[in-house]
Amino acid sequence: MKRTFAFIYIVSFISLFSVIFCGKIIDEKKDEFLKSINIKPNSIAIKDLGLSGIIFDVDLLIENRSDISVTFTEIDYKIYHKGKLLGSGNNKERITIKAMGDTNITLPLKIRYKDAIIMLLTIDRAKPFRVVGRVKLETLFGYSYVDFDREIYLKE
Repeated sequence: MKRTFAFIYIVSFISLFSVIFCGKIIDEKKDEFLKSINIKPNSIAIKDLGLSGIIFDVDLLIENRSDISVTFTEIDYKIYHKGKLLGSGNNKERITIKAMGDTNITLPLKIRYKDAIIMLLTIDRAKPFRVVGRVKLETLFGYSYVDFDREIYLKE
């Protein structure tokens, strides 16, 4: 009877240690993987200026430097100019990037007419726009997030 309890105790201890150790290894691999994903806003340009407002195009370069393909399921982003929020957007299009691959995507940002007039009057091409966002990834490790934040200048 004592041997049975000792055996159960030893097996339980080994199992618990294995779960903790494997969890630590998975977390380290996940962190290493997330560091291999780079999201760089490359440019911002006025796509359309019409009666309903302004549409900006924000181009992102997404680099996957890992050995595993990755799928983006959602991108949230905000655009600032001179410290003021111009607008925000959300893209729920699934984008898969192969291992060791790159892709460029264009995100539209529409600013309503009233806000667009004020913005056009105050825009300073010498000052950068700040693009801030978060990408939701679907990986072997489940869902993870990668943030991006970069200043870029308006394209002519």
